[in-house]
Amino acid sequence: MKKNTGYIITTVVFVVFLFGLAIANLIYNPDDFSETENRMLATFPKLTADSLFGEDGDFCEKTEEYINDRFVMRDTFTAINASADYLLNRRDIGGIWVCKDGYYMTKCTPEEVNERTVSSNVLGVEKFFENLDGNKYFMLFPSASLIYRDKLPAFANEFDQQTEINNIFAGVTAGKNVDVRDAFFASDEQLYYRTDHHWTSDGAYTAYREFCKTAGLEPLEKSDFDIKTVSTEFQGTHDSKVLLPFAAKDEVKLYIPKQSETLKITHDGKTTDSFYVMSALEKKDKYQVFLGGNYGRVDIETGVKNGKRLLVVKDSFANSFVPLLTTHYEKICMLDLRFFSKNPDDLAALIDEFAPTDTLILFNIANFISDPTIKRLAMFSK
Repeated sequence: MKKNTGYIITTVVFVVFLFGLAIANLIYNPDDFSETENRMLATFPKLTADSLFGEDGDFCEKTEEYINDRFVMRDTFTAINASADYLLNRRDIGGIWVCKDGYYMTKCTPEEVNERTVSSNVLGVEKFFENLDGNKYFMLFPSASLIYRDKLPAFANEFDQQTEINNIFAGVTAGKNVDVRDAFFASDEQLYYRTDHHWTSDGAYTAYREFCKTAGLEPLEKSDFDIKTVSTEFQGTHDSKVLLPFAAKDEVKLYIPKQSETLKITHDGKTTDSFYVMSALEKKDKYQVFLGGNYGRVDIETGVKNGKRLLVVKDSFANSFVPLLTTHYEKICMLDLRFFSKNPDDLAALIDEFAPTDTLILFNIANFISDPTIKRLAMFSK
């Protein structure tokens, strides 16, 4: 009898738990934006005959995505699962390598590299350069998993960044390639955040010096900047996917030129006089202190009068890199194809209006091999 009573109590508790969880999910209404994951959560899909019964019907798939995104205590359950995986000696958690010395690195196996995308993007860069006037530079740089490969788990099967970068550089002949690898390998500074995919401000500065070397510019020394540590609590996008309780925290630094400058920065119809959005330091994604995020187009007037205009076609790594260039160019235009018009006429109009004397295409290797928008550069013609 006592044994049966125990079964009954266990069953009742389990049923009540499931029922309570179901009720909580019905009541729970999180914000549409997840600050932890720095992304918009899935919205409930529109129910139509086509979405339900059509050949490409995705109603059920999107409903499942909606439920997964908005499950009550989702972050807590994710953290519990990650901790269990870690205790079982698993180091591939949520598509992230959990590495030595507190580093989390993006997992990308050889099978995940889409060579068709790579070839299309290389062609896009080459054709774009062929149709541009002025000086042209292509900076393709590695991820932390190459520079700090000794920190990866012993069994990590990462794609060959060295070979991939070499092959891509070989395919771009209409501009000058900016290769930062030797400088990165030689550096004893922390070049990448431990729990984020971006380079640190020290990493951006190291890349800046290599760009200046290739472009024939005299780089500013570190002594020419006020280097301010504005946070010691940064846990980035990789932490948001792993959510282990012992994740490392990093400093966020700003390199501010000591020489006074008058900036006018415009994007989305708004104008400011600073690259830095200090309110972002109160949020989870503190990397957004650089410009506040990504925009299709950002126009920068520096106050320098030398007639030089730099167009930067970029990913988010440029947000902490471009502020280092303000003493070298009169105007800088940052172009992020992910958020810019798909109409090739709009790209042609931008280039005709801005008339760059110099163009820099700047991408991290992980973004370059996966971003489907880069190939659109091939559609530009004078």
